[in-house]
Amino acid sequence: QRGGYDQQEWNITVINVNLPPRLYKNITNQSWPENTDETFNISAYIRDPDGDNLSFIYNLTSDCQAVSCVDITFSGTSGDYVATLSPAANWWGVTNITITANDTEYNVTSNSFKLNVTYVPRQIQYISVDSSSSGGRSSGGTKSMIVSMSITAEPFMVVEPAKILTTLVTLKNTG
Repeated sequence: QRGGYDQQEWNITVINVNLPPRLYKNITNQSWPENTDETFNISAYIRDPDGDNLSFIYNLTSDCQAVSCVDITFSGTSGDYVATLSPAANWWGVTNITITANDTEYNVTSNSFKLNVTYVPRQIQYISVDSSSSGGRSSGGTKSMIVSMSITAEPFMVVEPAKILTTLVTLKNTG
C-alpha cells in the first residue's frame, strides 16, 4: 500500500545504577603539634561519582582507641567534605588512621595513613651558670639563661611508652 506506515511501541525502563564512592588518591601522612586541631579537605581523596551524599567513619590503631587519643569530625556536603582531626588534650604520639565513606549502599575505605602529633614542652627550663669567675674578675653569683630545645630524630622513630631508646643527640649553642 502506498502512503502506509508501520507503528511499533516500546516500553523503556531506565534504572539508575548507583556507583560506589571512590578513593581517588591516598591520604597523605599528617603531622602537627599537640593541643591543636587540623582540618583537611577529605573530598580531595574520597568522592562519590554520582554526587551522592556520604557519611564517614574512622578507625584508629588499637593503642590509640584505648585512650581515645583522636576524634575526627566530618562536615560539608556532597563533593565538599572536610575532616577535622582533634587530638585529646596533651596527647602526643603516632597512630594510624583509616577513613571509610558510605553512600548508603556502598563503602570505600582509605589507605592507612599516619597521624604524628608532636610533643610541645610544657615549661621553660632555667639553667644557672656559675659566673663568679670571669677572666680573673669576680662578678659574683650566678646568672640564669632561658633554654629552649627541640630534638628531631631522622629517620622518624616511634618510641613505645616505658621503653628506652638510645640515639646520638648533638647539641649546638646558638646564642
